[in-house]
Amino acid sequence: MPQIIIPALTKALGGGAIASFFANVIYYVGATVVTSAAMRALAPKPTGGTGAQGQLVNIRQAAAPQEYVYGQVRKGGIITFMETTGANNKFLHMVITLSGQPVEEVGDVYINDEIVNISGDFVTETRWGNKVRIKKYDGTQTVADPDLVAETSFLSTGVGYGIAYLYVRLEYDQSVFSGGLPNFTAIIKGKKVENTSGTPQTYPASANAALVIRDYIKGNYGLSETAVNDTWFGTAANDCNDDVPLSGGGTQKRYTIDGVVVSDTQINTVLQDMVNACNGTLYFSDGEWKLRVGVYDAPIAAFGLDDVRSEIQLSTRFPRRDSYNRVIGKFIDGSADWIEGDFPPVTSAAFLAEDNGIENTLDLSLPYVTNGARAQRVAKQTLFRMREQMTFTADFSLKALNVAVGDIIELNIAEDGFVAKEFEVANWRFTIDPETGAKVTMTLRETSEEAFAWDAEEQAIISNNTTLLPYYEAPAVGIALASTAVTLSEKLINRLDITITSPAPEYISFVEVEYKKSDTSTWIKVGTGELGQFFVFDLERADYDVRARSINPFGVRGDWEYYNDFNVDATAGAPSDVTGFSFDVVGNQLNLSWNPVPDLDLSFYRIRHSLAESGGSWASSTNAIDKVARPGVSASIPVRSGTYHIRSYDKGGVPSEDYTSVVVPATYLPSYGTTLTQTEDTAFTGSKTGVSVVSGALRLTSPISANDTGTYDFSTYIDTGSARLVWARIEAAVSRVDDSAGDFDELPGLFDALPGLFDALGSGQFADHNVTFWISTTTDDPAGSPTWTDYQLFRAGNFYGRAFRFRVILSTETDDITPNITGLDAIVEY
Repeated sequence: MPQIIIPALTKALGGGAIASFFANVIYYVGATVVTSAAMRALAPKPTGGTGAQGQLVNIRQAAAPQEYVYGQVRKGGIITFMETTGANNKFLHMVITLSGQPVEEVGDVYINDEIVNISGDFVTETRWGNKVRIKKYDGTQTVADPDLVAETSFLSTGVGYGIAYLYVRLEYDQSVFSGGLPNFTAIIKGKKVENTSGTPQTYPASANAALVIRDYIKGNYGLSETAVNDTWFGTAANDCNDDVPLSGGGTQKRYTIDGVVVSDTQINTVLQDMVNACNGTLYFSDGEWKLRVGVYDAPIAAFGLDDVRSEIQLSTRFPRRDSYNRVIGKFIDGSADWIEGDFPPVTSAAFLAEDNGIENTLDLSLPYVTNGARAQRVAKQTLFRMREQMTFTADFSLKALNVAVGDIIELNIAEDGFVAKEFEVANWRFTIDPETGAKVTMTLRETSEEAFAWDAEEQAIISNNTTLLPYYEAPAVGIALASTAVTLSEKLINRLDITITSPAPEYISFVEVEYKKSDTSTWIKVGTGELGQFFVFDLERADYDVRARSINPFGVRGDWEYYNDFNVDATAGAPSDVTGFSFDVVGNQLNLSWNPVPDLDLSFYRIRHSLAESGGSWASSTNAIDKVARPGVSASIPVRSGTYHIRSYDKGGVPSEDYTSVVVPATYLPSYGTTLTQTEDTAFTGSKTGVSVVSGALRLTSPISANDTGTYDFSTYIDTGSARLVWARIEAAVSRVDDSAGDFDELPGLFDALPGLFDALGSGQFADHNVTFWISTTTDDPAGSPTWTDYQLFRAGNFYGRAFRFRVILSTETDDITPNITGLDAIVEY
């Protein structure tokens, strides 16, 4: 039974027929249908490729294959209507079909290779002389373009529903079109594919490689199959959605598909290119389509010689023609106007040396990859996975029924030097033999976690070879220790971090770890487990000894290795509370001062402010001064009434146990003849970005992630009538809300039975949220066409202008935590 099924047969048979087809192949219930380039070394070589030829041009022909767009691409299209009108054929009208299905967006339009600006449907660049009209349709339109119908013979019934297109009209001008008919392309965000729950996704989620492959399998221009295992595809989609760090900073989603499917391209070619884009394995098993993408998973099962039911076929190397040590290829470069180009070659001097200096290059086409870093990552993973060349074929017991193609398993066969050696299942079939009974035949391909890693080194692949160790030996282990301060149940404690390593981990099943205080003789067991990290929590500050030893697969224990007199002292306690916090007011300036905190690990002080002159807390405040570095013991800021709180922080970011407060009464503020106030609560009708109104309060929009921000612009400005110097400030009543904690009514038990103080039920002493204030001014009449300054950060201060507008920005450092603004006023006085 071949591993790659001819898609034409698959298409012709349909879902039910496919299940019957497999059922009739003598109990064959698992097969790889389409694999990544790395796994195809075990399968017949595919031909063809989708490429990018013709993607950036306009073509005109009587019958052209339909095109479908996934992710984000730049493309031209098929000219499906062309007509001239007016005296001397003054106007040329064209309909350029971009996609055979609705798209999320038809974005920037290129004329030739330059993006143009469009206003009122006309291109505004001078070089086009107002002679080009372009109208964009995303496929959701319900009527034909009225100008196209009115000016040409185009029928009003030509709605084009379900078709994305450009309507272009050119007004003849010899000087404008001296180069002939220009080429029109557009950046398109393609089809809104569904997630596994059936919810349409928008870009970039709709470019998720697993969801695109799922859509193509189900689509009527693909396999038209409904038998899709959404559990498998959901897992694959989550893997594709992982954020992968980039060497230049930032992250990108692991695998996306951005490209064009032409309907007359062979289905196996399209699927092969899609699977290449995610280094995946796509197959039909148990009546369903399943997908795995190129992400390492820990072994799901372990097999030994007792599980083998036949002779073993072991191949240690591929033929030289399939043993690649270099990868080149093309991709669609989204950073270079979506023009096809070569990604930087992935080469390996180490692999070349292993191949005796004979270079062998794989040409890998990636037409559905539009990012250079991602193309290199796919190419490198392909190369590294191909270098894992050992294959193992045998019949196994029915224990293998729970294994599927793409799973990683362990082999423990000491005779072959396999100790927890990892293999990927490349082929799987279940048969019943009249003589030997039921069995599972598997072809296994050696693998390792490094083969899937973006930043792996070649030596990790080369060293993944099999060597034998005498059964009576257990490898030595190494011990590394660290002392870490951690928070457990809101208590800062010492944790001893124990890392156990070995130069021969493949020969170790488990390690035993014990510890004791250095001045005692009794060893305490930490645990028995796999190589890696062990932890001991809540240790007192003292010196400790640690010992560890390995246990090999035969149960033989190695010698103890020791690490003595390690000092655990990560916590020296929180810094002291601030004392002597006081203030004085000079004009519009508030001067704050305090006594220095004596702690040696003091790093800085933080000052927060709340409007309340009584009952204000640390959590219900906002940052007045984020950091006053040591040895500073004073600070000056524009004066605002309310309560100021101060806390000290050590070098580990640990705050003092309590905060110190001082109240600045409103009577200390300068008095003015005129006070203008703009109140926003509780309706908050201004412009919102990333914020929402909940129960009359302004919050970050749920769901909330750490480092989220949201902006609220006041609903109107304050107009003083003429330009003048004013004193401006914002007063905000802020509290901290845990968006995941539910409503007050959801607290368990009786109200009187709740522990602690009432104020402690909510935000406590946390300061992981903030609200900052911003102002913009104009000296013009704000009701006319004023010129406003950029928004600038302020607390309070003197500003010159006639009118003033205000903004607040909400931020959080913690998942599900949001500032909660219940009162919000902008005040201008003069």
